[in-house]
Amino acid sequence: MYYSPRHYYLCVYLRNGKPFAHQTRSDKSFPENLEVAEKEAESVDADASKMSAIFEQFINTMMGYLEYVPLILTLMPVVSHHMVTAALQNFFEKSSVEIEKFDNRIIYTFRREQMPAIERFEQNLAAASSTSRALPRLLTVGLVTSLEYQVNLIMREIAARFPDAIFGKDKTVAVRDLVKFDSINDLKEFVVADELDKVQRENFEYQIKWIIQKVGMDDFTPHYDGWQKILELFERRNLFIHANGIINEHYIRARDKYKFVEAKQSKIGDELHAGPKYFNQAVQVVFHFGAMLLQVVWRKISPEDSEAADKSISDLGYELIARGQYKLAIKILEFTRNLRGISSELRKRMNLVNLANAYKLSGDDESALGVISSMDWTAVSQEFTVSIAAVKGEIDEVIRIMTRMGKQGRLSAQDYQEWPVFYGIRDDVKFTEAFKNVFGFDYVPSSKRQAGLAQVLEWARLHQQADAAGQDTPELVDPTITTQPEA
Repeated sequence: MYYSPRHYYLCVYLRNGKPFAHQTRSDKSFPENLEVAEKEAESVDADASKMSAIFEQFINTMMGYLEYVPLILTLMPVVSHHMVTAALQNFFEKSSVEIEKFDNRIIYTFRREQMPAIERFEQNLAAASSTSRALPRLLTVGLVTSLEYQVNLIMREIAARFPDAIFGKDKTVAVRDLVKFDSINDLKEFVVADELDKVQRENFEYQIKWIIQKVGMDDFTPHYDGWQKILELFERRNLFIHANGIINEHYIRARDKYKFVEAKQSKIGDELHAGPKYFNQAVQVVFHFGAMLLQVVWRKISPEDSEAADKSISDLGYELIARGQYKLAIKILEFTRNLRGISSELRKRMNLVNLANAYKLSGDDESALGVISSMDWTAVSQEFTVSIAAVKGEIDEVIRIMTRMGKQGRLSAQDYQEWPVFYGIRDDVKFTEAFKNVFGFDYVPSSKRQAGLAQVLEWARLHQQADAAGQDTPELVDPTITTQPEA
């Protein structure tokens, strides 16, 4: 479930009678002129932590890796191979001097001087195949680099907010460096920059331990079940960059120290890869780890920002469900259950409903009911009771509450069509008929946000099957877009 204002407002500011700027809000309390609005925005920006922007940037990046990069991995081999082989076949047909066709083969006759051109086509085909193998490695390197970048931003924000945390008893500065500075502030800036530079040259484990120590966090790494996967991913990335994926002694030492499950049978000289299965698992682990780390650090260094942090992690869980990423949504929302100081009871209940729904949609009804039963729901609003009934699959109860709230209730027709809590009942005839009786038009469920991507992936799968069977390539049909009638 997800709450948003029923209306949004947009104010267009005029200069000499002509529009020159605009601002949106959830209410009509707009400043009288743009200058006042800009000053308000500057005041908010000056007081707010940068962690909100860092978190949003990380999530946007990971959403691309989560959905669109798998699309590239799926389509790249199909498209590149198909394009080259189609061009090669066309060249054969047009350039051969004789064609002999049999039931299971075709023999082309060429003049000797045409052989260099044929060899170039074959080299292109080999290059396409090589690119398909190399692409997952390149994307894995990019994934790890994205996480490293976010960790770098976290460390810089810690240093900006708590520069005194950088200065320890063992921090020393050479006399020759001291004389370079005109003030203590200049010296402080030098020490902070020097510390960050040194930390960034250390390995990922050291950097995380540094963050934990500087913000006073409990060391979660011994208990985090994805920790060894994160460390293995970094070691594999290093092999891709420096050794073309060939296992060396350094990787073996790390494997034995951290108990890497992914390569427990590997030995020096073996080649590691990053196929779709490995890459997709890596994205899930990086997404969860990064979101968790950012949230904990955010709350530690900017406790005044707790409400914004709560909203961001709650919205992320909802968005993942809406995109069909149920397993990752479960991890994120389970993490919220253990977060200290969630700002409101309403937010806690919303997270629990969404968590129960994620379990339900993933096929784990028992866990869904367990989450719901972990809290008392007897005195909650009807938005919660109808959502819980929907997650439980209690159609009659959903209809009763929806009818009682009516057309002008707290839930709009759009809420019933879009909220993931209704995914499990949206095909039930009794529910859709009751919806029409309440709102006066047919129930048109919104498409899942990954529908278009899922369709392309399905087309790629069918393309591979058709190609293997020697059949015509299926067409890629645009997804149907539906709109609801005016209420």
